[in-house]
Amino acid sequence: MLSSIKFIQDGSELNHTQKSLRTSKAPKLTGSILYAEDNEINRRLVKMLIDKTGASLKTVVNGADALKVAMEETFDLILMDIQMPVMNGMDATEAIRQSGNQTPIVALTANIMADDIQQYKAAGCNECLGKPVDKKKFYEVLSHYLDPADETIELLPLFEGTVLLAEDNIENQMLMKLKSLSFFEH
Repeated sequence: MLSSIKFIQDGSELNHTQKSLRTSKAPKLTGSILYAEDNEINRRLVKMLIDKTGASLKTVVNGADALKVAMEETFDLILMDIQMPVMNGMDATEAIRQSGNQTPIVALTANIMADDIQQYKAAGCNECLGKPVDKKKFYEVLSHYLDPADETIELLPLFEGTVLLAEDNIENQMLMKLKSLSFFEH
């Protein structure tokens, strides 16, 4: 066991190690997600991750609510916790499938042994993600089921007011005037 442990010599080695860790950038996505989760901290974490993508999110706190909302509204993806009060995620998934709803459902659970995953898929889940959430895998799954956002259309914030330009070069003054006119024409 000790052979797998690496001791750090000094602070610079720690900084180098931390910089080499890969970060997962959130993809820009469109679509709507229903997330059934009874744990408030997990709901907040997933909401934060999904907000970074631009997709919309609706949360519910148990399987019964997930079933009700899935019957009333259309979603592009359902994230389903498995262990919840009132109605667990497997029963909710089975009921959603029995209703004819074919929205992709991803089990989001701490129980990810091979037998568990087989049960989730038998209930109607398309995939299974483990908790704690691995951001990279989470974003890969979202990208699989949701459409990429059209990043060519970017809305610029609206500004109002007057700008004082202190510039003694006449060409620069004219350039700034032209730039400001073209900015406000879009």
